[in-house]
Amino acid sequence: DCSHQRERSKEDKEKEKENEYREVMPMWAKKYLQEIQRMEEQINQRLEELSSLKALYGLKGCGLSERVQTSQRGDGLENEAIKCVELERQIREQILEFTNKKNIIISRIQALTDIRCIQVLYRRYVRYMSFESIAVELNYSYDHVTRIHKKALIDFETCHTMSVGNVV
Repeated sequence: DCSHQRERSKEDKEKEKENEYREVMPMWAKKYLQEIQRMEEQINQRLEELSSLKALYGLKGCGLSERVQTSQRGDGLENEAIKCVELERQIREQILEFTNKKNIIISRIQALTDIRCIQVLYRRYVRYMSFESIAVELNYSYDHVTRIHKKALIDFETCHTMSVGNVV
């Protein structure tokens, strides 16, 4: 029991440390950098929706290059095919926007001067790695990675804001 209580205490301390870390971290930089992960998740959800639609209506494939012909029967399949084509168009637009945003974010991360900050931000926000995985890959301690991350977010904000606080 005593060792179990020590483990809980250690976990509690780590959670407190993480909460303190989150409280003092620059928030707009973190939110901005998380945009690509949010956008990718939205695209993946749309792709799942498209796949479900195709399966539900037995559509093998539909794309903008395929023409949908209407029939006199009015069985509704044409409408579903049109929905599918529209969803694919929206997904392509989202992918293009995602790709552009990701390239901009990578360029902005690479504009920093501290290589450690670049390494941590890239792994965290482009590769979606956990702090633990980053620490293992870079051969740093977890605490060191979180310190670098905090510094990197501050550097990112400093580098990419104007005096009025807008993203450059």
